[in-house]
Amino acid sequence: MSTSESLRSEIPLESEVIKAEEPKAKARNKRLRKILIYVLLATLIIYLLSLIVVNTQWAKSKLTNKLEQHTGLEWQVGSITWIPFGKIYVNDVETVSQEYHDSSGGIILRSVAVSPIWTNLITGDLIWNEIRIDGVDLDVERV
Repeated sequence: MSTSESLRSEIPLESEVIKAEEPKAKARNKRLRKILIYVLLATLIIYLLSLIVVNTQWAKSKLTNKLEQHTGLEWQVGSITWIPFGKIYVNDVETVSQEYHDSSGGIILRSVAVSPIWTNLITGDLIWNEIRIDGVDLDVERV
């Protein structure tokens, strides 16, 4: 065997190196795709769970307690939804009338959209960027 033949057998050709790396690259891409799918799936599950949590009686009572502290009226809330780093929507907010023994205490807000400054929530400061109220019904005799 000549020297050139022995060197040729020891040093792989460029095409052989590329072929050897292809399965590694495919495996790495497949692994990255799997990780991405798991991250997206986990994010979706966390978001859906958060929607369930904000619509529990516990979360709604926290909100209504704050409203009662600030207004002196008893409140009830229909549903709460939110868009991550967007707006929080509170639907069917209304006062409860003790005098008339019904849920309509005179103030009904069909939809309240609030937009907090999300970066301030990290430090515990609740600052609103925007508050929008749609569908206000006001019964002056009951308020």
